[in-house]
Amino acid sequence: TAVGELDDGPFRAGASTGRRVRVHAFVLGATWSLPLPARPSLSLALAQGSGGADGARTDRNFRQTGLQENEARIAGVKRLRYYGQLLAPELSNLRIASAGLGVRVLENSSIELLLHRYRQRVASTRLAGSRLSEDPAGASRDIGSEIDLFVALREWQHVEFSFGVATFRPGAAFAPDRRDRACGIELGAEIQF
Repeated sequence: TAVGELDDGPFRAGASTGRRVRVHAFVLGATWSLPLPARPSLSLALAQGSGGADGARTDRNFRQTGLQENEARIAGVKRLRYYGQLLAPELSNLRIASAGLGVRVLENSSIELLLHRYRQRVASTRLAGSRLSEDPAGASRDIGSEIDLFVALREWQHVEFSFGVATFRPGAAFAPDRRDRACGIELGAEIQF
């Protein structure tokens, strides 16, 4: 393939084409911790990545790098998938509204309850990064909702236990015969030497 220099300076390989990429994404969140026993906290967040049909000359679909973990410590002692433990999507053509409650129990342990609501910016048959086996039908933007409960125990110097349970309820974006609830349980133990 021949490589040539364009009039405005960049190089382009023979049969390649160019497209503009105009994307955006944002994540806004806050956690309020009350100065009470068990340190109760309330978290609210809104995340959104642009999306839409690919045009002939402009691509508006936000893409994550593939290197992201999408994990962070919210109000507890353990890192969580902040876009949902079960669905765990990427922020492409998606709006995620989240609310959470958390308490710190004992000295260094926590319980967190998180609710996520998912909605595509533009109805699509693709849900980037999803851990579900089903894909949306592309007829609705309503992806669904997820509830996560996560317990982490770090009361011992070299031992940590965690327990998580999550349930995802598909929305109208999925075909009527493909809207079965998905559930997951995660057990973890970590021993450090």
